[in-house]
Amino acid sequence: MDRGVNSVDDLADRLRERGYEVRQRKYISIRPPKGKHFIRSFRLGDGYSLEVLTYRIKTKGAVMSEKELSGYEGIQHKYALCLREIQQMMYRQADSSKVTYRELAKSADLLCFMVNNHIRSEEQFKALVDETDEKFRDSESKQKDLQRRCEFEEKLIADSGRFLELWKKERTPDEIEEMGRYRVLIDYELYKDGEVDKHREKLTSIRSELKAVTDVTEHLKEERKTAADCYRYYLEQMTGEFGAILERKQKEQTERDRLQSEERLRLDNPQVLKQPIVRNGQKATIGYQPDIWKTWE
Repeated sequence: MDRGVNSVDDLADRLRERGYEVRQRKYISIRPPKGKHFIRSFRLGDGYSLEVLTYRIKTKGAVMSEKELSGYEGIQHKYALCLREIQQMMYRQADSSKVTYRELAKSADLLCFMVNNHIRSEEQFKALVDETDEKFRDSESKQKDLQRRCEFEEKLIADSGRFLELWKKERTPDEIEEMGRYRVLIDYELYKDGEVDKHREKLTSIRSELKAVTDVTEHLKEERKTAADCYRYYLEQMTGEFGAILERKQKEQTERDRLQSEERLRLDNPQVLKQPIVRNGQKATIGYQPDIWKTWE
Protein backbone atom coordinates (compact mmCIF):
# COMPACT_ATOMS: atom_id res chain seq x y z
CA MET A 1 0.00 0.00 0.00
CA ASP A 2 1.46 3.37 -1.07
CA ARG A 3 2.72 5.24 2.00
CA GLY A 4 1.27 8.45 0.60
CA VAL A 5 -2.22 7.00 0.98
CA ASN A 6 -3.53 7.56 4.52
CA SER A 7 -7.25 6.92 4.05
CA VAL A 8 -9.74 5.35 1.68
CA ASP A 9 -10.50 8.86 0.42
CA ASP A 10 -6.82 9.30 -0.46
CA LEU A 11 -6.90 6.00 -2.33
CA ALA A 12 -9.98 7.10 -4.28
CA ASP A 13 -8.27 10.38 -5.18
CA ARG A 14 -5.18 8.51 -6.44
CA LEU A 15 -7.34 6.27 -8.60
CA ARG A 16 -9.17 9.26 -10.06
CA GLU A 17 -5.83 10.88 -10.88
CA ARG A 18 -5.06 7.80 -12.96
CA GLY A 19 -8.31 7.97 -14.89
CA TYR A 20 -10.49 5.64 -12.83
CA GLU A 21 -14.04 6.51 -11.84
CA VAL A 22 -14.73 5.81 -8.17
CA ARG A 23 -18.01 5.62 -6.26
CA GLN A 24 -17.90 5.53 -2.46
CA ARG A 25 -21.02 4.33 -0.75
CA LYS A 26 -21.55 1.15 1.25
CA TYR A 27 -18.99 -0.37 -1.11
CA ILE A 28 -16.23 1.10 -3.23
CA SER A 29 -17.02 0.70 -6.92
CA ILE A 30 -14.39 1.33 -9.58
CA ARG A 31 -14.56 1.70 -13.36
CA PRO A 32 -11.20 1.57 -15.14
CA PRO A 33 -10.33 3.93 -17.98
CA LYS A 34 -12.33 2.93 -21.09
CA GLY A 35 -14.15 0.33 -18.99
CA LYS A 36 -17.87 -0.28 -19.53
CA HIS A 37 -18.95 -1.26 -16.04
CA PHE A 38 -18.21 -0.44 -12.41
CA ILE A 39 -16.68 -3.23 -10.32
CA ARG A 40 -17.13 -3.43 -6.57
CA SER A 41 -13.69 -3.55 -4.99
CA PHE A 42 -14.35 -6.68 -2.89
CA ARG A 43 -14.82 -8.64 -6.14
CA LEU A 44 -11.13 -8.08 -6.89
CA GLY A 45 -10.25 -10.67 -4.24
CA ASP A 46 -8.91 -10.85 -0.72
CA GLY A 47 -7.79 -7.54 0.69
CA TYR A 48 -10.05 -5.24 -1.32
CA SER A 49 -13.27 -4.95 0.68
CA LEU A 50 -13.86 -1.56 2.30
CA GLU A 51 -13.12 -2.69 5.87
CA VAL A 52 -9.98 -4.60 4.85
CA LEU A 53 -8.70 -1.74 2.69
CA THR A 54 -9.12 0.51 5.73
CA TYR A 55 -7.02 -1.92 7.78
CA ARG A 56 -4.34 -2.24 5.08
CA ILE A 57 -4.05 1.53 4.72
CA LYS A 58 -3.76 1.93 8.49
CA THR A 59 -1.06 -0.73 8.97
CA LYS A 60 0.74 -0.39 5.59
CA GLY A 61 2.16 -3.86 5.87
CA ALA A 62 3.83 -3.22 9.22
CA VAL A 63 4.41 -6.10 11.61
CA MET A 64 3.68 -5.46 15.28
CA SER A 65 6.86 -4.47 17.10
CA GLU A 66 8.22 -6.16 20.22
CA LYS A 67 7.52 -2.94 22.12
CA GLU A 68 3.86 -2.97 21.07
CA LEU A 69 3.63 -6.65 21.98
CA SER A 70 4.96 -6.01 25.48
CA GLY A 71 2.12 -3.56 26.15
CA TYR A 72 -0.50 -6.31 26.26
CA GLU A 73 -1.42 -8.47 29.26
CA GLY A 74 -2.95 -11.89 29.83
CA ILE A 75 -4.80 -13.34 26.86
CA GLN A 76 -4.32 -10.01 25.09
CA HIS A 77 -0.59 -10.76 24.96
CA LYS A 78 -1.13 -14.33 23.75
CA TYR A 79 -3.53 -13.15 21.07
CA ALA A 80 -1.23 -10.31 20.01
CA LEU A 81 1.63 -12.81 19.75
CA CYS A 82 -0.44 -14.90 17.34
CA LEU A 83 -1.54 -11.83 15.39
CA ARG A 84 2.09 -10.79 14.99
CA GLU A 85 2.89 -14.27 13.72
CA ILE A 86 0.25 -14.19 10.97
CA GLN A 87 1.35 -10.64 10.07
CA GLN A 88 4.81 -12.05 9.50
CA MET A 89 3.33 -14.89 7.44
CA MET A 90 1.51 -12.39 5.26
CA TYR A 91 4.17 -9.70 4.89
CA ARG A 92 7.54 -11.43 5.21
CA GLN A 93 7.28 -15.05 4.18
CA ALA A 94 6.95 -16.46 0.70
CA ASP A 95 4.14 -18.88 1.55
CA SER A 96 1.24 -16.75 2.75
CA SER A 97 -1.53 -18.80 1.16
CA LYS A 98 -3.02 -19.75 4.54
CA VAL A 99 -3.40 -16.14 5.68
CA THR A 100 -5.86 -13.60 4.29
CA TYR A 101 -6.11 -9.86 4.74
CA ARG A 102 -9.64 -10.40 6.00
CA GLU A 103 -8.31 -12.65 8.76
CA LEU A 104 -5.69 -10.05 9.66
CA ALA A 105 -8.26 -7.26 9.84
CA LYS A 106 -10.75 -9.34 11.83
CA SER A 107 -8.04 -10.47 14.26
CA ALA A 108 -6.83 -6.89 14.73
CA ASP A 109 -10.40 -5.78 15.47
CA LEU A 110 -10.75 -8.56 18.03
CA LEU A 111 -7.54 -7.52 19.78
CA CYS A 112 -8.84 -3.93 19.95
CA PHE A 113 -12.11 -5.23 21.37
CA MET A 114 -10.26 -7.08 24.15
CA VAL A 115 -8.16 -4.01 24.97
CA ASN A 116 -11.11 -1.60 24.95
CA ASN A 117 -13.09 -3.89 27.25
CA HIS A 118 -10.12 -4.64 29.55
CA ILE A 119 -10.30 -8.39 28.87
CA ARG A 120 -7.22 -10.16 30.19
CA SER A 121 -8.54 -13.70 30.71
CA GLU A 122 -11.02 -16.09 29.14
CA GLU A 123 -13.10 -15.85 32.32
CA GLN A 124 -13.40 -12.07 31.87
CA PHE A 125 -14.31 -12.59 28.21
CA LYS A 126 -17.09 -15.04 29.08
CA ALA A 127 -18.29 -12.77 31.90
CA LEU A 128 -18.58 -9.88 29.43
CA VAL A 129 -20.65 -12.02 27.06
CA ASP A 130 -22.96 -13.00 29.93
CA GLU A 131 -23.19 -9.41 31.15
CA THR A 132 -24.14 -8.00 27.73
CA ASP A 133 -26.75 -10.75 27.35
CA GLU A 134 -28.25 -9.97 30.78
CA LYS A 135 -28.38 -6.24 30.09
CA PHE A 136 -30.11 -6.85 26.77
CA ARG A 137 -32.68 -9.19 28.30
CA ASP A 138 -33.45 -6.75 31.12
CA SER A 139 -33.93 -3.90 28.66
CA GLU A 140 -36.01 -6.08 26.34
CA SER A 141 -38.24 -7.07 29.27
CA LYS A 142 -38.72 -3.40 30.18
CA GLN A 143 -39.51 -2.61 26.55
CA LYS A 144 -42.18 -5.32 26.38
CA ASP A 145 -43.73 -4.09 29.63
CA LEU A 146 -43.94 -0.55 28.26
CA GLN A 147 -45.46 -1.86 25.03
CA ARG A 148 -48.19 -3.64 27.04
CA ARG A 149 -48.88 -0.49 29.07
CA CYS A 150 -48.99 1.58 25.91
CA GLU A 151 -51.47 -0.80 24.27
CA PHE A 152 -53.61 -0.78 27.42
CA GLU A 153 -53.78 3.02 27.55
CA GLU A 154 -54.53 3.20 23.81
CA LYS A 155 -57.49 0.85 24.27
CA LEU A 156 -58.79 2.82 27.26
CA ILE A 157 -58.73 6.03 25.24
CA ALA A 158 -60.18 4.37 22.13
CA ASP A 159 -63.09 2.95 24.14
CA SER A 160 -63.68 6.11 26.18
CA GLY A 161 -65.76 7.86 23.48
CA ARG A 162 -68.49 5.21 23.32
CA PHE A 163 -68.24 4.58 27.08
CA LEU A 164 -68.91 8.24 27.96
CA GLU A 165 -71.71 8.40 25.43
CA LEU A 166 -73.44 5.49 27.16
CA TRP A 167 -72.59 6.78 30.63
CA LYS A 168 -74.34 10.10 30.13
CA LYS A 169 -77.63 8.79 28.73
CA GLU A 170 -80.62 6.75 29.76
CA ARG A 171 -79.62 3.29 28.55
CA THR A 172 -81.72 0.67 26.82
CA PRO A 173 -81.43 -2.98 27.88
CA ASP A 174 -79.08 -3.64 24.96
CA GLU A 175 -76.94 -0.62 25.92
CA ILE A 176 -76.86 -1.79 29.53
CA GLU A 177 -75.50 -5.11 28.26
CA GLU A 178 -72.99 -3.27 26.05
CA MET A 179 -71.90 -1.20 29.06
CA GLY A 180 -70.67 -4.41 30.66
CA ARG A 181 -67.82 -4.52 28.16
CA TYR A 182 -66.48 -1.26 29.62
CA ARG A 183 -66.17 -2.44 33.23
CA VAL A 184 -62.44 -1.65 33.26
CA LEU A 185 -63.17 2.00 32.32
CA ILE A 186 -65.51 2.23 35.29
CA ASP A 187 -62.80 0.77 37.52
CA TYR A 188 -60.43 3.47 36.29
CA GLU A 189 -63.16 6.12 36.83
CA LEU A 190 -62.99 7.46 33.28
CA TYR A 191 -66.50 8.83 33.77
CA LYS A 192 -65.00 11.65 35.88
CA ASP A 193 -64.20 14.98 34.25
CA GLY A 194 -60.59 15.22 33.01
CA GLU A 195 -59.77 11.52 33.55
CA VAL A 196 -59.51 10.75 29.83
CA ASP A 197 -57.15 13.70 29.35
CA LYS A 198 -54.99 12.37 32.18
CA HIS A 199 -54.73 9.04 30.41
CA ARG A 200 -53.82 10.78 27.15
CA GLU A 201 -50.99 12.54 28.97
CA LYS A 202 -49.95 9.25 30.52
CA LEU A 203 -49.94 7.60 27.08
CA THR A 204 -47.71 10.36 25.69
CA SER A 205 -45.28 9.83 28.57
CA ILE A 206 -45.24 6.05 28.09
CA ARG A 207 -44.64 6.41 24.35
CA SER A 208 -41.72 8.72 24.99
CA GLU A 209 -40.20 6.30 27.51
CA LEU A 210 -40.85 3.38 25.17
CA LYS A 211 -38.96 5.08 22.34
CA ALA A 212 -35.96 5.73 24.59
CA VAL A 213 -35.96 2.17 25.92
CA THR A 214 -36.34 0.75 22.41
CA ASP A 215 -33.26 2.67 21.28
CA VAL A 216 -31.31 1.39 24.29
CA THR A 217 -32.48 -2.17 23.63
CA GLU A 218 -31.33 -2.01 20.01
CA HIS A 219 -27.94 -0.71 21.13
CA LEU A 220 -27.63 -3.45 23.75
CA LYS A 221 -28.64 -6.02 21.16
CA GLU A 222 -25.74 -4.93 18.94
CA GLU A 223 -23.37 -4.98 21.92
CA ARG A 224 -24.50 -8.49 22.82
CA LYS A 225 -24.02 -9.69 19.23
CA THR A 226 -20.57 -8.10 18.99
CA ALA A 227 -19.42 -9.63 22.28
CA ALA A 228 -20.80 -13.07 21.39
CA ASP A 229 -19.31 -12.99 17.87
CA CYS A 230 -15.92 -11.89 19.19
CA TYR A 231 -15.89 -14.57 21.87
CA ARG A 232 -16.91 -17.24 19.36
CA TYR A 233 -14.20 -16.15 16.91
CA TYR A 234 -11.63 -16.08 19.71
CA LEU A 235 -12.47 -19.65 20.73
CA GLU A 236 -12.36 -20.83 17.12
CA GLN A 237 -8.91 -19.33 16.64
CA MET A 238 -7.48 -20.54 19.95
CA THR A 239 -8.61 -24.11 19.20
CA GLY A 240 -7.28 -23.79 15.65
CA GLU A 241 -4.43 -21.91 14.05
CA PHE A 242 -3.71 -19.56 16.95
CA GLY A 243 -3.64 -22.48 19.37
CA ALA A 244 -1.05 -24.21 17.17
CA ILE A 245 1.02 -21.02 17.07
CA LEU A 246 0.96 -20.72 20.87
CA GLU A 247 1.96 -24.35 21.27
CA ARG A 248 4.91 -23.83 18.91
CA LYS A 249 5.90 -20.63 20.70
CA GLN A 250 5.78 -22.45 24.03
CA LYS A 251 8.10 -25.15 22.68
CA GLU A 252 10.47 -22.48 21.39
CA GLN A 253 10.44 -20.79 24.79
CA THR A 254 11.16 -24.12 26.48
CA GLU A 255 14.10 -24.62 24.14
CA ARG A 256 15.42 -21.13 24.89
CA ASP A 257 15.11 -21.78 28.62
CA ARG A 258 17.03 -25.03 28.20
CA LEU A 259 19.80 -23.29 26.30
CA GLN A 260 20.06 -20.56 28.90
CA SER A 261 20.29 -23.23 31.58
CA GLU A 262 23.08 -24.91 29.66
CA GLU A 263 24.86 -21.58 29.27
CA ARG A 264 24.69 -21.01 33.01
CA LEU A 265 25.96 -24.55 33.56
CA ARG A 266 28.86 -23.89 31.20
CA LEU A 267 29.85 -20.73 33.05
CA ASP A 268 29.51 -22.34 36.47
CA ASN A 269 31.36 -25.49 35.38
CA PRO A 270 34.33 -24.69 33.09
CA GLN A 271 35.00 -28.39 32.53
CA VAL A 272 32.06 -28.59 30.13
CA LEU A 273 34.04 -26.46 27.71
CA LYS A 274 35.72 -29.67 26.67
CA GLN A 275 32.51 -30.40 24.77
CA PRO A 276 31.93 -28.53 21.50
CA ILE A 277 29.14 -25.94 21.29
CA VAL A 278 27.17 -26.18 18.02
CA ARG A 279 24.98 -23.20 17.13
CA ASN A 280 22.21 -22.59 14.62
CA GLY A 281 20.93 -19.03 14.95
CA GLN A 282 19.46 -18.73 18.43
CA LYS A 283 19.64 -22.49 18.94
CA ALA A 284 22.69 -24.29 20.31
CA THR A 285 23.78 -27.63 21.71
CA ILE A 286 26.70 -28.76 23.83
CA GLY A 287 28.46 -31.87 22.69
CA TYR A 288 27.44 -34.33 20.01
CA GLN A 289 23.63 -34.08 19.57
CA PRO A 290 22.72 -35.46 16.11
CA ASP A 291 19.06 -36.09 17.03
CA ILE A 292 18.57 -32.42 17.90
CA TRP A 293 20.48 -31.24 14.83
CA LYS A 294 18.07 -33.15 12.59
CA THR A 295 15.18 -31.01 13.83
CA TRP A 296 16.97 -27.80 12.83
CA GLU A 297 16.05 -26.14 9.57
